[in-house]
Amino acid sequence: MKPSRTRIHTSSRSCKTSALALMLLGAAIVTGITPAAAQGLTLGELLFAPTPYAGRSIPSTYNTPYYCPTFKKGHSSGWKGIIGGRKYDFDNSYIVSGAGCFETQRACEAYLTGMDPYVNMISYKACEPF
Repeated sequence: MKPSRTRIHTSSRSCKTSALALMLLGAAIVTGITPAAAQGLTLGELLFAPTPYAGRSIPSTYNTPYYCPTFKKGHSSGWKGIIGGRKYDFDNSYIVSGAGCFETQRACEAYLTGMDPYVNMISYKACEPF
């Protein structure tokens, strides 16, 4: 008995819709945007947003309320989060470090968790009271 062959018919429109959906999903994965966070973003924002691993674009607390010299002027106590290590980007390797000061230990831990994807080999990571 010969096996039967099933032919699937697809329209040009459904192929384009599928391709667009895959492209958006890929852009969301590359930029680190979750589907819930992607709501309300335009196609251009999804496709051309900087990726977390684009060269040396590592988040910094400089010129923010969490920059330690600025934070310490207005607070007598708090938590200082420090992370350091190496970031590998294909053939390149960068030394990465970051620090931020926060009112609570929970905020400090959240900062360190947010920095994890930017450091491949962590040498030091801690929240310390000051």
